[in-house]
Amino acid sequence: MAAASITAIIPPRDTATSLWAMTTVDAALVSTGAKILYPKDGRMVIVITNTAGATKDIVIAAGNGLHAGMGAVTRNLAATTGSSVIGPLSSSRFKDSNGYINISFGSGMTGQIAAIRLP
Repeated sequence: MAAASITAIIPPRDTATSLWAMTTVDAALVSTGAKILYPKDGRMVIVITNTAGATKDIVIAAGNGLHAGMGAVTRNLAATTGSSVIGPLSSSRFKDSNGYINISFGSGMTGQIAAIRLP
């Protein structure tokens, strides 16, 4: 099954923005993984929360660029309230040949994820 595509949110510059709709991390997303189109300017962060009753890992896969040999990045999220902001990420390390960043989730993870483009 193909990875689910997450569309980056672009908040407006110099304004207060209400909370955005995050993508739910559930069994379906855990089984397929997720992909996010890497912006040309690289100005994007990934926000993720873990609501599962145990600590869970997310993995940002290495892509196929010049620095892909540095490997993937794994982030451990605490049980029930773990959250993290990841990025900006280097295209030479994480972008794949189709222009995406690929993310996998620990088995049984639940929570929320969003990609936010920086204005």
